Amino acid sequence: MRVNGERVKASRVLKIGDSVRILRGPYEMIVKVTEIPLRRGSATEAQACYEETEQSSEARQRRALDLKLDRASHPRPQRRPDKRDRRLLRERRGRD
Repeated sequence: MRVNGERVKASRVLKIGDSVRILRGPYEMIVKVTEIPLRRGSATEAQACYEETEQSSEARQRRALDLKLDRASHPRPQRRPDKRDRRLLRERRGRD
């Protein structure tokens, strides 16, 4: 997590107008703090306290599409490999 371009600890106090960079798995979000809540609340209340930048939203959507296309180009097998299949896979990869 970064606040205004600096690495910070989770205990960092945010101010209105701060820019927060959040990494969640393969996705990156950059949000601007618009409001500081008085108490810790639900996720919907928290979402009302920040807004994502347009550039961040577009980049996240492009990343999601790239991941979706990547998964489509590498289809999953119908079932888990059994003992024989695992042995063949190891032989093809040059392992024992």
